[in-house]
Amino acid sequence: MPKPSPAVRKVKLSQRLGEVVKKGRQELDLSQPGLAKKTGLSRSYISYLESGKFEEIGIAKLALIAEALEMSADQLLADAGYIKRPTPTLPGATRYLATKFGLDQSQVTSALQYLAFLQSQKKAKRALKR
Repeated sequence: MPKPSPAVRKVKLSQRLGEVVKKGRQELDLSQPGLAKKTGLSRSYISYLESGKFEEIGIAKLALIAEALEMSADQLLADAGYIKRPTPTLPGATRYLATKFGLDQSQVTSALQYLAFLQSQKKAKRALKR
């Protein structure tokens, strides 16, 4: 079976993006004028976008819409099929603890040692249950 032409794939993606925007807007109980007000875009542009008839959407407009729909731009694009959903990655424990809790290196080391202790306690309890 032949693959659809790039133009056909583009149309389908634009329609899906329009559907994702409409669904997101409705989930937030927003009207088209309400989304237009939140984004600063015109109501006619929102309607045009939701129709899926557009060819391109600028990055600035996409960012405004994603923010108004309370989702990230990559989530919006992934939901519409433009990009693959990124595999979530966790930050390293050291970086996370330092950033999230404002810990210095010695505090991070102590926290990691305590977490390792808790993990060993959990393993010991499991071993006793067997």
